[in-house]
Amino acid sequence: MSRESSKQKHANRKPQQSKEPGRVSVESLSVTQREFNALLAECDFISKVIQIYREDAAREFADRKKYAPNHSAVEFEEGFRFQEEFIRKYLPGWLWSITEILTLEAFCASLGEPLEKSKMAELVNFSFVERGPGERLLKDGRNEIWNRHLLGWALGQVLSKFKVGSAITLAATAKKINQLPKRGMLRKMKRALTGKHLQKLLQDHDIDWLKEKKRYQNRLAEEKRIKKTAK
Repeated sequence: MSRESSKQKHANRKPQQSKEPGRVSVESLSVTQREFNALLAECDFISKVIQIYREDAAREFADRKKYAPNHSAVEFEEGFRFQEEFIRKYLPGWLWSITEILTLEAFCASLGEPLEKSKMAELVNFSFVERGPGERLLKDGRNEIWNRHLLGWALGQVLSKFKVGSAITLAATAKKINQLPKRGMLRKMKRALTGKHLQKLLQDHDIDWLKEKKRYQNRLAEEKRIKKTAK
């Protein structure tokens, strides 16, 4: 195989990606990616990155609290919990993709020719913008107002209003979200949420509905137990 044909073959290769970084089975990873993930785990890299951003977020929260004292530590913990879960799930796959792309560029450079700009743009777009089936999708920026932060905030607002655990359903939650005051981003809502639409949004934004539902049901059960004990 000639040098040119070898370079073209490798430049056309897409980076290997799992369909759902962080939840892919170990068996489906390449040997190199398993070793890469083992190295991240060995140096506790992901946890250290999260800690850096947690400390930064805590400083910002402390500054904001000086001017908005009604913001509670519970709100901060709730917000950062979503961020931590997101980073822990997706950062390993992103780091792997970056490493693969850089390694491919190094391979092309070793052949005496830099990787073409169009090929680099194609690889980056494939890995981080378009992504594949089953992967986390980006908002198209046209009709959809919902992002993970806004959706998490809305859930926190309405789930706490339920008085009976069995009443917490997707349809009932969507209805309560529709009844929230139309302020901020909610003013841009063009259509009311349905249970099915809410379910899709939760999946797209990687929010575990059953986990959130169970958490609030447990809270209601604990409040009921405390009231019963107080009597």
